[in-house]
Amino acid sequence: MPDWCHTEPKAELHIHLEGSVFPQTLNRLAHKKGLPQVAEDFYDFRDFDGFNQCLMHVLGLLTTEEDYYRLALDFTDRQASQNIIYTEAFFMPYLHLVNGGHFEAIKQGLEAGFKEAEAGRQVRVRLLFNLPRGLDREAGFKTLELIEKYKWDRVLGIDLAGKEGKGDIAPRADIFAKARSMGLKTVAHAGEFSPASQMAETLRLLKPHRIGHGLSAINDEKVIETLIKTGVCLEMAPTSNLLLGAVGDISDHPLPQLLQKGVKVVLNTDDPAFFKTSLNRELDLVHNEMQVSEKDLKRLIRNGFEQAFGF
Repeated sequence: MPDWCHTEPKAELHIHLEGSVFPQTLNRLAHKKGLPQVAEDFYDFRDFDGFNQCLMHVLGLLTTEEDYYRLALDFTDRQASQNIIYTEAFFMPYLHLVNGGHFEAIKQGLEAGFKEAEAGRQVRVRLLFNLPRGLDREAGFKTLELIEKYKWDRVLGIDLAGKEGKGDIAPRADIFAKARSMGLKTVAHAGEFSPASQMAETLRLLKPHRIGHGLSAINDEKVIETLIKTGVCLEMAPTSNLLLGAVGDISDHPLPQLLQKGVKVVLNTDDPAFFKTSLNRELDLVHNEMQVSEKDLKRLIRNGFEQAFGF
């Protein structure tokens, strides 16, 4: 990767807080609770089910205000170390509540960590609350109630996340409509493991401002036309897609083609701890392995700021 990429100010728009807890942090949390340590290869899963097992382990270790403070502090420091000056991070509050957490403690811990890490330097973190597909519609409405009740200005909107399934879009259309009526921004994971037809349904029914992943768009010119016409941006994360099996080989990744067709694309890490990656590594990957030019690297970085909701 060209040297300038390391020092260039960057934005990241598709990164999960819970997927950014590296083994060192996990072990600090486990030690405090008298729980077993994890090995360095803890995140060496082979499929989406293995990914979810790791996620549930992380959730089980995040239980106190201090834990969330440490999560936010470590996360922001790591972003700043790559000169990522603006981040919109995903967080799934409802799963934490189901796991026994209390939202007041979660909010206070995260806010304290973010504020401390942001103080005195040009780095900001904003949040988008995930609606997990694995939970019912009530989880979506309950998440909107949290946003309405607590008036946390760090929260910009919502995202539909989790393993895609047939028929999981239409039941959430009214949740997304309510979110828009509340002035919230909306994102939906789509086209990662599902066909372009389901991505088209997501665009039509949920009307998201951005799409997470969107790989299958390359298979449908009408979907590509819709993305270009509406300006909906794709948040792409090549290493994530490779390790979860959404693409068989990095050379099969559609990012370069979609970029050349005029689709707005931003580059991200998704779950950097789980996938052992960083935004600088992703830039290196698309340049060296996917033949994305330096000009288009600059375009990807610029898109990160232009497609941000709160920069």
